[in-house]
Amino acid sequence: MTTIINYGSTVISPIPPGGGGLPIIGGAELATTSVYIDPANPASYSNRVEIKGSIGLFVVTGGINASPQIKVRILRAGTEIYSAIFLLKVLSDTQVLNVLTVDGAPLGVQNYQLAVENIDPTRNSSFVVTGPIVFTAVAYGG
Repeated sequence: MTTIINYGSTVISPIPPGGGGLPIIGGAELATTSVYIDPANPASYSNRVEIKGSIGLFVVTGGINASPQIKVRILRAGTEIYSAIFLLKVLSDTQVLNVLTVDGAPLGVQNYQLAVENIDPTRNSSFVVTGPIVFTAVAYGG
């Protein structure tokens, strides 16, 4: 039977209107969360950690041929365990990107980071993080 060993989350509210958002020129860490995988718990030895991230983004500049390409990364203790590249569309609304990965983590405290990077800033395109940002980690065992 699968059980939840531990849960960690970070929620960052939207930036107020007129706040402009967080501009991403190179790369930036947006959120962190952690879980504790207890070595004394027998379920921990067959653990899996499900990590989910949602990021609200708004394209500031760009055009048909200048849409921002961004890389979303999830790291465990600074080591990349997931990455995906997205091409943002120029819209009048905030776009929400969702990412999900599963990690077979070592025992003990595991720290996860959610980061974004503008991988092609030479395309004359940029974006800002407007939120919300939701980053969760759930450790399962059984």
